[in-house]
Amino acid sequence: MEQTALALESARLSEQIRLRSDQIQLLQEVTALAASTLDETILLETAVQKILVGFNLLNCSIVLFEPEDTTGTVAAIATLIPFRTRMDIGIGSKINTNNELILEVIRSKQTSIIYDVHKDIEVSTIFRNLITDDAEALALVPMIVRDNVIGMISLVMAKDEQLLSTEDLNLLNQISAQISGAIDIAHLFEAEQEARQEASERAEREHLVASITAKVRSSNDPQAIIQTAIKELRQALSHDVDNKTVESLPTEHITPSDDNGHFTHNKKEEKTSL
Repeated sequence: MEQTALALESARLSEQIRLRSDQIQLLQEVTALAASTLDETILLETAVQKILVGFNLLNCSIVLFEPEDTTGTVAAIATLIPFRTRMDIGIGSKINTNNELILEVIRSKQTSIIYDVHKDIEVSTIFRNLITDDAEALALVPMIVRDNVIGMISLVMAKDEQLLSTEDLNLLNQISAQISGAIDIAHLFEAEQEARQEASERAEREHLVASITAKVRSSNDPQAIIQTAIKELRQALSHDVDNKTVESLPTEHITPSDDNGHFTHNKKEEKTSL
């Protein structure tokens, strides 16, 4: 009898060690993923797949909240639940965040776990298409960047699975922190790239204007001025201007009217045949 008890205890400890090892490996994989990619889509889609497998879930999704809005967007989803004909939650789907269930996660900045999900009206309404008959619990893990909740990770657990332990919750918080930090870095990188592109385009425009201005000022020939401007614009736009377009410009001559550099416009008289 004593040997049986020792064997059971040994098996339990071995299982705990295995689970803990798997958890550490999952965290390491997510950390490596967060550090190796600036592509938000790849980051989130890979992360939900790893969390789904790591915690043996029915469903795992990441919802990013819209700033100053009451909606969230499903940015990534991984599921073992067969897609039913009425299932409408997918990438890009909108979720109403103006409800007590999600607002509590935002206010508290802490993970919320809902047990016996079939009896919870809010869960049945918001996540109705992800809660199947074999679902037991739902966990909502906040994603926090600089003390602001930017989204949440949702986990749907099956009835026959062990519910989340304190160690599981700590692990999920660490995973959430890694993903949130990676999203923040990706957004900052994207903003920096856009700013650099805008600055580069602005500098090119200023250089073009300066170049045309300098060449125009260096010539007293009106026709040469026009041709120089057309040539410079053609090169700047990387577009071949049809010669016919150039030739179809208004046939007017610009001639100096005085020695001060002022010009007058004299249109050619067109003959009209009746």
